[in-house]
This record gives sequence, structure tokens and C-alpha cells, in this order.
Amino acid sequence: MNENTICAKEKEQGFKGFWHRNKKTVIAIGGVLLAAGAGYVVYKNWGSLKDVFISGDSKPGMIPTQKLTVDIQAQITEALPEKAATITKIINNGEAIDVSMHIRNLPIGWKASQEKIEKAVELGINLLENQTIVDPYLKNVA
Repeated sequence: MNENTICAKEKEQGFKGFWHRNKKTVIAIGGVLLAAGAGYVVYKNWGSLKDVFISGDSKPGMIPTQKLTVDIQAQITEALPEKAATITKIINNGEAIDVSMHIRNLPIGWKASQEKIEKAVELGINLLENQTIVDPYLKNVA
């Protein structure tokens, strides 16, 4: 048989011929890639895997989940102007106006005092989460 006949037979065999010629090389490269991939997965998940092997109370094959609780408290502050604004709009010719008791909506995160909550209960008023009761007062400016 000449060289052309051998090449033609290998071309006809396609993948089967390639596999027979390069079986050891393909297996070696595949093994190296598989080991590298497994090593990467272990490296990225080391914390979870370590917990599985160290803690004896978890079930085999189960990765324990960690619950994280964070208590976030934000201080609400508003910048006050350095100088109080002058009130110039006088209503009712300067005569005091009687403002009756009413419910006021508070800014988000603010709560009514215990005293105001108790007063609302006595009056049969159901306050929502960010509400309070305002006592009656007199005003003569808007």
C-alpha cells in the first residue's frame, strides 16, 4: 500500500481514525482540564466545603446555609437653617386661631411617643405606624 491509500483510509474513518491515533493525548489533556476545573470549583467554594467537613452535625451531602441578620439603624437628621426664617404672613388680623386636636403623619421611621399612643387609645383612635396625635393649640400666623 502506498502513502496515498493510507491517508485516504484515515480520512474516511473521520473521528474514529482521529480517536485511534490520538487517544492517549486526548485523555491526558481532558484529565488535566478536569482537574483544573475541579480545583477552581473547590477554591471558589472553600468556605462552604470546609464547613461541611468540619461540622459533624450536618447531614451528609447537605451544605449548611448560613443566615446573616443585620440590624440597620439610620439616624434621621435634617439640616436646620442657620437663621430662622422670619414669618411675615399674618392671618385673621393677628387674632389667635384655635386649632383642634388632630392626627399628624410623621416622617418615615419616626414613632409616636408612648404618651400619645395611650391618649389615642383612650379616645378610641387607631394610630397607624407613622402617626401621632397633636394636642390643641393656638396660632395666629400661617
